[in-house]
Amino acid sequence: MPKRKQPMKTPSVLQTLLTQSFESERSLRHFSTLASQELISLLASALGDLEAPGNSFESTKNSLERAIFLSRNLRYFSSGARADLSLTDLSQLVLDCVQLREHAFQKKNISLEVRVESSVFGLVDALAIEQAILNCLDFAFSQSEVGSQVAFNLQVVNQGLQFSVGLEGASKDGAGEKHPLQPTALEQLEASNLGLLGLTVASVIAEAHSGTFQCFKSKEEGTQLLLQLPFDARMNKQPHLFREKRRHQRVRVDFSGVLSSGTGQSFPGRVTVLSAGGCFVALSQDVVSKLSVGDSVSLSIQTDADHLLSIPLARVANTHPTGENSGVGLEFLELDLKSKNLLAALVKAHAS
Repeated sequence: MPKRKQPMKTPSVLQTLLTQSFESERSLRHFSTLASQELISLLASALGDLEAPGNSFESTKNSLERAIFLSRNLRYFSSGARADLSLTDLSQLVLDCVQLREHAFQKKNISLEVRVESSVFGLVDALAIEQAILNCLDFAFSQSEVGSQVAFNLQVVNQGLQFSVGLEGASKDGAGEKHPLQPTALEQLEASNLGLLGLTVASVIAEAHSGTFQCFKSKEEGTQLLLQLPFDARMNKQPHLFREKRRHQRVRVDFSGVLSSGTGQSFPGRVTVLSAGGCFVALSQDVVSKLSVGDSVSLSIQTDADHLLSIPLARVANTHPTGENSGVGLEFLELDLKSKNLLAALVKAHAS
């Protein structure tokens, strides 16, 4: 009798890939199920509020906002949060996120301590990073007791940029020895614990940026969330000036400008990001190599054919020495009233 052919063995590499694919699909289905349940609950609540007599629509508005936010989380998770990178003022982005959530913290009497390094620019997907930060803040809010404290920081560390959210004391569900949470272990989640779904999305977004997301719990130190992004050559590496909740709306522009150093040298460039408190000036790599963080400079901006905006004193907040987005981030230190008014008008005009 002819020998029966032995079935082909699946190569180990292929088997591993198939297993990972099946696990990812199962996780996605589980996430979608929980998120859909919450969406249905929120929309049903909003519908009930609309039908109630004498409704002020405030609770309806809150339910719809939560539904939209959850839908965004679902979109980022299901799409793998493919990063659409652009040069972003991360300092301002963080402060904007805090502003969106600080009222809720105040109502619950939770102290929100914010420390943000000044004028940190980076190549990120701004909308995705915003979603990740808001998810971390929402988790901190849900896990914090009335009267407790939450610390939120953006800082530069040796490995790159780090966003951290720290909750004092033990969280609601308690904690033993310090150990990392695994936010991607979706099979362990219940519909009543949807805060971890937001952390899962934050983890996906961090991975899309070649970064990491970690969550640590300990009985003594409480809970800490860490979102770390690796350094890009065009990211700020050495800012040491901190600022407390100073908010400036930043807009994209395209003005010609001339930057003058303290040594009397003048360098032409393009002002591409502008606010009432600072700007980003695109310069050649050779010019950027001649400037350092902390240098005092002056800047002239040609806003149109008839108007020249003069900044007599500014500080180099960060440098981006390589790549197509090479340049420096400036913090304005000295402005006269005319310049302040012109800056405000320019920002308003380009924001609309």
